[in-house]
Amino acid sequence: MGHKTWGLGLLMASLSLSAPGWSQNKAPWPDQYPAPATLTEAYKEDGSQQGHYRLTFQLKKSALKPTWDAWLDGFKGWKVEDADTETPNAHSATLIQPSSGQRLHLTLSVVSWEPSSLNGRMEVLPKARPASAFKPPGKCKPIPDRGYSWIMSGFGINQSGEGFNVRSNILHETHTTIDLDGDGVQDKMVPVVKLRGKGRTHCPGDTRWELWVMRGECGHKVGTVVGEHLVWETWKAPFGPGGLKDLTTTTRSEPKRTGPIPVVYTDERTYRYKNGAYREINHERSGGKCHHCPSLSCIGPEKER
Repeated sequence: MGHKTWGLGLLMASLSLSAPGWSQNKAPWPDQYPAPATLTEAYKEDGSQQGHYRLTFQLKKSALKPTWDAWLDGFKGWKVEDADTETPNAHSATLIQPSSGQRLHLTLSVVSWEPSSLNGRMEVLPKARPASAFKPPGKCKPIPDRGYSWIMSGFGINQSGEGFNVRSNILHETHTTIDLDGDGVQDKMVPVVKLRGKGRTHCPGDTRWELWVMRGECGHKVGTVVGEHLVWETWKAPFGPGGLKDLTTTTRSEPKRTGPIPVVYTDERTYRYKNGAYREINHERSGGKCHHCPSLSCIGPEKER
């Protein structure tokens, strides 16, 4: 993925494929786009704008690099942007068809609990809308390039009563995200991490993220949110009165363990752009005891750049 989060991050992302908000209806692969490997159908979810949708799929007995290379080779004549093939267990890229302006975002990642399988996604992005109510605040500035890493580890018991260990590397870095203002260009998220002292960012779920709306090579900062993972409702959300989409993020947290069974919470926050910045308008927490979740601890953060 563009933000290069792997290991446990991929496990959680893979679980999200069956989360509420995703269509469980299979759909044929569209003829106008090359399919990965021999895939013929996937799960489809429509977006809020005409022609905007996502297809998710899983490939069994497939290796990441050759499958990714073969998939990209099928897009002859397409321009590749924001490609990430350095992350060990996930690759991604944005593609643009010069003749039509059509944009796609492709993602392929290894399923952490089944390494011989791959999860994939193709998002067909909407073209630029004719006009936007968004008026960029402040000057257009270079986007900060930041990166921070953690090591996550833990132990759990699966539904068969077998113990399993989890160890993963998490890297939060500046990355491309959704098109916030509808101009046909995906915008940026930049991590904000405090390495030491009061308010230190202990674990990946504590990271705050700056949002930047892009204008060429520079951007306008439009606020800070908690939560890296944008749920699907964000892609479907309408544009607010300020001209930017509402955002909904999720984070996973685990309070200090006091018994044999982990307690795991998911926090879902919704933000709206108003008066020059995104502001939290709703916060809901769900969860509780999770008998088959691993109990996790984190080491870090370490500044990568």
